[in-house]
Amino acid sequence: STGEIDPDGWNMTGTLVTDRLGWQHRTADINMVDLSGEIPFAFSSGEGNIDFVRSGFLTFTQLLAGSVVAEDNHLALESTINRLTFVDPWQLNLAGGRLLIEDLRVGFESAALLVSGRTLFDSIDLGDLTRSLELPPMQGRLTADLGDVEYRGGLLHSDGDARIDVFGGTIQIRNLKARDIFTSYRSFEGDIDFHGIDLEQLTRTFEFGEINGVIDGYIHDLRLFGKVPS
Repeated sequence: STGEIDPDGWNMTGTLVTDRLGWQHRTADINMVDLSGEIPFAFSSGEGNIDFVRSGFLTFTQLLAGSVVAEDNHLALESTINRLTFVDPWQLNLAGGRLLIEDLRVGFESAALLVSGRTLFDSIDLGDLTRSLELPPMQGRLTADLGDVEYRGGLLHSDGDARIDVFGGTIQIRNLKARDIFTSYRSFEGDIDFHGIDLEQLTRTFEFGEINGVIDGYIHDLRLFGKVPS
């Protein structure tokens, strides 16, 4: 690696070489096995200070992140000033379906962590998902195109939507936001619209007693602090 400091700021460039490294983030429950590759980097206090574009790669034999599992991935990288872009999409397994992250970018902007990418969920089995998350068991499927998802300064937000086929009907979730997701004080926000929900299935699942009928409606500006509506 090389670097320099002058009156206009500082910069540092180089390449991080890893060989079968193990990596774990205990708070976020993320574990990566046999991480190898060549990861170029360029950090600068002013993006105009240096001209830097480098290619690299990253491989791992297994990634575990809660219910998400991936095995034997080889990902091409491109590094620019204060930013690392994954040229290849991340293809992850989740609850009998697939989680796809395209154009994943990780970097820093105004000293804050910035992560962005296009995220899709394909045919996630709600039975498997709710069991792994220790939630009330549900039967159905989750499909979502969350569009461009961005995490910046502790705030995660999406400009897409999610569709859940459950309780005999459909639930659509839009305007998703989450704050402080890696802490014990995480919160979630969103707008929910639902159609054709079978109340008997719903109340039997959540033990509300028993109510019969079919309901359409919406819950807008919902905010959850952890799992508690606030």
